[in-house]
Amino acid sequence: TSILLLGATGELGSSVLDSLLAQTDSNPAISITAVLRPPSSTNSTTSTTTLRKLRSLPLHLHHVDAAALPPAALASLFGPYDAVISCLGFSAGPGTQLRIAQAALDARVRRFLPWQFGVDYDAIPAGSGQELFDEQRAVRALLRREAEGKGVRWTIVSTGIFMGFVFEEAFGVSSTDVSDDPARGKVIAVRALGAWHHGLTATSVEDIGRLTASIILDTSLNHQSGIVYLCGETFTYSQLADLIRAKFESSEKKKVEVKRELWTRDFLREELGRSPEDVMRKYRVAFAANRGVSWEKERTYHAQRSIGVMGLEEWMKKN
Repeated sequence: TSILLLGATGELGSSVLDSLLAQTDSNPAISITAVLRPPSSTNSTTSTTTLRKLRSLPLHLHHVDAAALPPAALASLFGPYDAVISCLGFSAGPGTQLRIAQAALDARVRRFLPWQFGVDYDAIPAGSGQELFDEQRAVRALLRREAEGKGVRWTIVSTGIFMGFVFEEAFGVSSTDVSDDPARGKVIAVRALGAWHHGLTATSVEDIGRLTASIILDTSLNHQSGIVYLCGETFTYSQLADLIRAKFESSEKKKVEVKRELWTRDFLREELGRSPEDVMRKYRVAFAANRGVSWEKERTYHAQRSIGVMGLEEWMKKN
């Protein structure tokens, strides 16, 4: 009944928080505490407006930079709570995910949801090209090794990539305007990472937040640890290119050229070699292997409970 949420002001954390608060309407016994960096911290990204809004909500605020705390201090922070949900993502820095997991174990929290909202790290081999994926594999190994002996029940929520990330220019899979030539009309580049038949699973942030709140309060999961899967939609890069063309032509009432580019894994490795610290290039190399980045909707938590989610076409229409 007492839940501690890390990363409450981020894109995912805000969605999880809103969904948890919605649950308190029917279950007033639930107590939610959101961890925020101190307003005076140089790393604080919480605006005055956001802080004012949070203070008006039925939750407790705890001001501390959790990403900077060592495991012992984190364990003291976690100790009073039944459950800890971490929405502190990769931007918190290398080593953060392992520190948080170790602290949850040392605090012996009853339920722990680590930041694993993404691909299936069990299926992605070590040395994938993205070191942060290796840390996620290490978190899973730690939980499997120590959690049962400490009475900690963990749930990993595998979501695929956030649906909006598919359309991030920096990711490179789609670029919405690569030509200024009016004679050609709108030109959209769609790139396949590895091969056109390779797949991606993506879930909207809104659905991830809503389903994460459902999962943490699902009493059927209280006595077991494991992985649950979510899936807004699973599609191939070829299907993505077809959908983008159809949606833009429908909305703009004119011809849209979709320029298809195949980025092979060898090409992506060469690109990474030219800029080895580029995070997005690391992502592309890992995704191009086509392992652990897609799964069928039938195996998901929400499908088994007949809970509806947003598909790719609906997300595009909304956004």
